Amino acid sequence: RVLATPDAGAVGRVEHAIASFRGRTATEHDKRSAVITLAGLLEERRDLIRTDLGRKDEGALFQLANEFSVRHQRRGQHSDYDPAFLNWMFWWYLATIELTDRIIERQSDRDGAATP
Repeated sequence: RVLATPDAGAVGRVEHAIASFRGRTATEHDKRSAVITLAGLLEERRDLIRTDLGRKDEGALFQLANEFSVRHQRRGQHSDYDPAFLNWMFWWYLATIELTDRIIERQSDRDGAATP
C-alpha cells in the first residue's frame, strides 16, 4: 500500500528502499542504506509529522536515525546494537511513511472538497 503514495516523488525512493532491504543478499549495509532513504523521506515530511502527530513523536523518529549510527557516523553515537534493530527501524519508518501518506491524502481530499 505504501507504494500507492500520493507523493509521486517518493515512489522511486520507497521502491529502492524496499528492494535494498528485502533483497536476497541484503547486508547490514544495504539495510542501513534503506533506513537512511526512508529517514530522508520522513525528514522532508518533518513539518507534517510535527503538526499532525506531535513534537514528541517527531523527536523520537529522528532521535533514532541521528543518535544510533544510522544517518550520521559521529563519535558518541550508539553503534553497538543488534542488527535486528535496523529491521525494526525499517518497518517503523515504512509504516510512518504510510501514515503520513494517509494524512497527505486526507488533507488533499479536504482541500479539494472545500473548493467549488
